[in-house]
Amino acid sequence: MTTLSTAFDYTLKTRWVGRPREACEIRSIKAAEEFFGTTRPIDDLHKWDIESYVKHLRSKGNSPSTINSKLSTISVTLNHHRELGLTKNALTIQKVKHSSNARLRYFDEALIAEIEKVTSYDFRSFFQWSLETGMRPSESRSIHMSDIRDMTGFGLLVDLRKTKNGDQRSIPLTKKAKYALNTRNTAYPWEMFTEKVIRAEWQKIRTALGLNHEWVFYLTRHTCATRLLSQGVNIKVVQDWMGHKDINMTLKYAKLVPKDLVDARNLLDSIN
Repeated sequence: MTTLSTAFDYTLKTRWVGRPREACEIRSIKAAEEFFGTTRPIDDLHKWDIESYVKHLRSKGNSPSTINSKLSTISVTLNHHRELGLTKNALTIQKVKHSSNARLRYFDEALIAEIEKVTSYDFRSFFQWSLETGMRPSESRSIHMSDIRDMTGFGLLVDLRKTKNGDQRSIPLTKKAKYALNTRNTAYPWEMFTEKVIRAEWQKIRTALGLNHEWVFYLTRHTCATRLLSQGVNIKVVQDWMGHKDINMTLKYAKLVPKDLVDARNLLDSIN
């Protein structure tokens, strides 16, 4: 009988090794094995087990997005083994819902300034780069200086060859992004910023500024999308910039700032 641990190991080797999500999936597998054990048969996994796991993860302070990522690891493993005919377990795993507050989080200019004051020079550059490009940390780490090109009429672009969904895309670099890049002098400018390094540096920032666990580094990506949308950039353009296959994902990043609401009110006032 296939154990959950054996199923995880096989799925890891065939689906995730060598891909951008490998490190994330390894952490999710470790978390699941610590909770369920390594000898639990995959056929004996039930809905109430998942509900207990979700409660456990919440008690550990995991955010809804982190919980969903860990649930996805189990779901993909189950689907993979169903396709192979190695389990008849028909369990389906539902995502947990995000609170409305979580959907509205992004860094405003005042908080960005505070973060830049308390962080190190190197991490400040990476923080600025991430804000300006909206790139996932894994995408930034994969960039080689040869991926930066100067295109006539457009200026500097960065070509992303290793992305989460496998689709290559190009992002034009802003002045601040170019400034951040110029602080680096290695072939892979952001290679040093592993998930471990980011967690350690970000914890120092949260402690210094009194930020809770909901303020994560990944909000740099939310912030970039929010800035683009609040400046009137077409949502299809933002979708391409962020690298979303589904525009509904882009809509989740459409976090309105108060100025947008005021502008909308003023527009209505102008036609009344």
